[in-house]
Amino acid sequence: MACQYNEVMEVYLTNMKKVLILVILAGVVIASFFAIKNRGNLEAELPSEDVEVPQGKSLGENESTIIISEESGFSLNYPSGFVQNEETLPNGDKRFVVESTKPKQGFQITVSDFDEPGPITSSRIKRDLPDLIIKNSSLMTVIKGMEGFSFNSTDPNIGETFEVWIVQAGKLYQIQTYTEFENGLLEILKTMKFG
Repeated sequence: MACQYNEVMEVYLTNMKKVLILVILAGVVIASFFAIKNRGNLEAELPSEDVEVPQGKSLGENESTIIISEESGFSLNYPSGFVQNEETLPNGDKRFVVESTKPKQGFQITVSDFDEPGPITSSRIKRDLPDLIIKNSSLMTVIKGMEGFSFNSTDPNIGETFEVWIVQAGKLYQIQTYTEFENGLLEILKTMKFG
């Protein structure tokens, strides 16, 4: 009887080992499937050296028009394939983030109430943000009759930036992008309208 019991237990343990091995293999297959599936998403978030930036090219027929917000008082065109998100910051400012699926292509516009005449200057910015790095600054014509203050800086979240700050109709528009997308942003800004 003990011999039969040992044989039954041995068969039972052998079967349990097989089941356990099958469960482990199934888990490995499922985990591998999800790892491969999500690998493309991770690669899309990693920076790439060969970023395609439109340079000196009009937006053309693939552009997408967006009226960002009547409250914020502006609209602009940006290429198809970009996605826009809007948020209200704790201080009441509005931030619009426009991103491409391609790395380092996108920009953000933060809109604040501002009761001083433009154009804004480096010294005026330094009064409120003394630690902000401002390099290669200049006044530039954004659109006909509209000047902006452009400069390079550094953002702890995205690294080196190109920025254009515009004062218009009681609002300060702080426009920021990656340095790699400077030319793309300048093309987009040519379509900006206020009012």
